[in-house]
Amino acid sequence: MSRKKQSRFSETGFLLIRNWYGSLFGIIGVAAVAMGLFEPDSNVLLQIIVVGLLIFASCRDLYPRLQGKISDRYLDAVTGPLLWTILIWILFRRLVPFAEHALFLPACFAAWLYVSFPIKQLILPTMAAVFMEIGLFAADAQSIIVLVLNLIFYTAAITALSLFTDSKAYRRRMRQSLARSKAQAETDEYALDFALMGDTPSLLNSLNLTEDLDKPQNSRPAVEAVTASFNLQLELLRKALGLTTVAILSLDPTGSELRLRNLTTSRKDIFSGPYPGQGGFVSALKSAGSEVALAPAKGGSWSLPYYKNQQGVGSLFALRVEDDLAPDDENQSPKITAILCVDRTSDDSWTETERNVLRTAARKFSLELSMNRKMLTLDKEKSAMQRVCVGLRELNSVLGLEHVFDATFTVIRTLVDADCIAISLRNKDKHRVVRAEGLLAEQFQDLEKSATEGLVGQAFKLQRTVPLTAEYRGPAPIFSNDEKISEFRSLLIMPLLKEEGEVIGALIVAACRPGVFTKHRRDMLELIAAQIAIKIDLGQAHEKINTMASTDGLTGLANHRTFQHGFVIMLERARRQKTPLCLILCDIDFFKKVNDTYGHPFGDQVLMAVARILSETVRTVDLAARYGGEEFAIVLEGSDQEGGRLMAERIRNAIEEMTVRHEGQTANVTLSLGLTVFPVFSEEKSTLISQADQALYRAKNLGRNQVVCWSELNR
Repeated sequence: MSRKKQSRFSETGFLLIRNWYGSLFGIIGVAAVAMGLFEPDSNVLLQIIVVGLLIFASCRDLYPRLQGKISDRYLDAVTGPLLWTILIWILFRRLVPFAEHALFLPACFAAWLYVSFPIKQLILPTMAAVFMEIGLFAADAQSIIVLVLNLIFYTAAITALSLFTDSKAYRRRMRQSLARSKAQAETDEYALDFALMGDTPSLLNSLNLTEDLDKPQNSRPAVEAVTASFNLQLELLRKALGLTTVAILSLDPTGSELRLRNLTTSRKDIFSGPYPGQGGFVSALKSAGSEVALAPAKGGSWSLPYYKNQQGVGSLFALRVEDDLAPDDENQSPKITAILCVDRTSDDSWTETERNVLRTAARKFSLELSMNRKMLTLDKEKSAMQRVCVGLRELNSVLGLEHVFDATFTVIRTLVDADCIAISLRNKDKHRVVRAEGLLAEQFQDLEKSATEGLVGQAFKLQRTVPLTAEYRGPAPIFSNDEKISEFRSLLIMPLLKEEGEVIGALIVAACRPGVFTKHRRDMLELIAAQIAIKIDLGQAHEKINTMASTDGLTGLANHRTFQHGFVIMLERARRQKTPLCLILCDIDFFKKVNDTYGHPFGDQVLMAVARILSETVRTVDLAARYGGEEFAIVLEGSDQEGGRLMAERIRNAIEEMTVRHEGQTANVTLSLGLTVFPVFSEEKSTLISQADQALYRAKNLGRNQVVCWSELNR
């Protein structure tokens, strides 16, 4: 028995904690503020604990509010405002020493609370605010004058905002704003039902906007024009045929709901809907034929859904307003766009003349909708072509491969809704993915494969886009025969061809959805791919020119001009970071004799071999350059004299052990090196070069094949 009592006691305690923890944390927060816990010299650990509890409780309260789940319990309703009030006051007390106008924070918050929540939910937050202010006075955290002025300021802010929101001008603006929002929602719904908006078939209906283009106009003008035209024609029908009501009903995209779109009537008992989309004349129109005539009218499921009272309906006539756009399948029946529904008090049968008039009206409605949709499609095609032109302009305005790649991806994203875009460049019998974005981009980036494998290899070989249908029935080998990818359903691999027909790479565009790359999109992408190939070819030429301007053509090292520029930059960096910098000048011993003995082609091989060792030995942060003739320069970042000497000896030993072979001839060479250090021996570039050159000259005089430091010259 005692265990049951203990269990019930535990459950009761758990429920109390679950239902009251927010209020409990609020009481703790109010007491903490009132006692001065959040004043500058208070315990920081306690402040963190209290704030953490309040934030936790606030988040637990805020989450259901954001989902629209607000409890009916009074305690749950007031917990949020209470906790927010305490947190604002804590922030206010922490800001007081740093900001003179921090009082605006609680004042604005209090005013917002009073215009946003019912008064009964603000009793506890108000009491908490007053108690905290009085408590701060009691704790000598503020004077009586500050207390009174604070309360007056809060009251004034609340009163001012309340008067503003109660003003006629504010209410009028709010009503206008709500009316505009409602009208826009109705317009969008009308446009969706009659296919006067985005999901109308379009040449490029999945375009993403670029930053430089305005958003395309919505369908409101078309909807307003159609509505005005329909209303006028419905009124003409009603008066010409002596009808009670003429209405146009639309089916929602799922066909489960009817909506009243246009109506002219002499009756007052109109129910605006929506109505069920099944049963009665609606089901008959869907299955049996294009029109339904009832005279006399039946009741029950055959009644008109927009009447609250079905009395007074003698006969009705309903017919389909069909989609004038040709269906994709010739055997497919036209789609119902809307239903034209008329009725009258007379129960006479509908004459053939009346039927023909109504059929002609329905046909005119269909043609009018079709014409507006086609005009919208033309507008969208115009927008699409503008985006293509902007993309091409961006592509043509850049130079350099990286900029070309950036512009390419911008253009492709403008044209199609692709999940993955990649560019692979060919180098003889290999190709490498130089840029990939989107799904599986990390897997594709820098991937290098044979130029004869996979679908990319087929595109290279055939010099045309693959696959032919743009459908990816995966898993299939995109890049290689041993790697099959199954994530995509649409795929285009377009070869990038130079003007003379040489393949320089491939553009790969893929999507997870099937049918993304229609013929029109494919033609557009192939046009863009041709432009991309030209830009990549120009970009490669541009980079080649830059490389030729900055590197030595024979050795591949930086040339003299690049060395001078790089040395200045590295000196400035060493000066800012207060780190040493070592300069080494080296010269191939008896190089003239090598040229005279073996010939200049052999001498070129010696220069290339020495340059190769320098490149392999120095770090990537260092600079190795051909200084001129058989002389080389090396700049070592962060190296003092000892480190520079070790590097110089390593290079000297490697050169000494090297054997140069060319056309059956072999030779060994040695290297003399001179070094100096910044800022130990000098801080000027010209002086450092002179010191290293003098040290090199000393190494030559001492017998060559050795390293000499500038400091050794003064011994």
